[in-house]
Amino acid sequence: ALSDYLTSEGRLRSFLTLWFLAFVQVVSLVIPAMPVQLAAGIAYGPWKGFVTSFSASVAANFLVFLLARRLAKVIELLTANSPKANKLLNSVRNSKNPWFYTNGIIPYAAAHANMKPKQFFAAICISMPIPTLLTCLAGSYLVTGDWLFTVLIEGGMFAVVGLLFHKRSAVIGHAHEVKDRHTR
Repeated sequence: ALSDYLTSEGRLRSFLTLWFLAFVQVVSLVIPAMPVQLAAGIAYGPWKGFVTSFSASVAANFLVFLLARRLAKVIELLTANSPKANKLLNSVRNSKNPWFYTNGIIPYAAAHANMKPKQFFAAICISMPIPTLLTCLAGSYLVTGDWLFTVLIEGGMFAVVGLLFHKRSAVIGHAHEVKDRHTR
């Protein structure tokens, strides 16, 4: 329905609608990114869908991060009586590698962990392009009726995320080695 609406509107209006939806998706914490990115791929194809979704997601994540830094005391007061919220916020603060986390509650948690804006911006710009592009690509395959590629792309992404999560200590250790080699 979303892709039908987007294709029925004028180019600028549909672009702004999708960009706004992708932006709100990040801010809301409720709307999942995948349907928005799939709709972008369906309506615009993989590259234009990627540019739309990615630019809105980066802008929203960074804005939320900056606002959360400014409103840190308010966020602490709002979450003071919620063990679940505190656990989420502290997940990044207590991490040895806070730059490894970048989406969902993460802009709030990264701000709570006193992550630097440059670090957070770099983290979102490194972590988001591939999944966003692949999901937009999967959406464009849906238009052609090629469900197999859509399932393979999305299933492959979930498999990679699972593998990275399972091997996160080794991946983080390797990232530190690379960083140390380049800072010498």
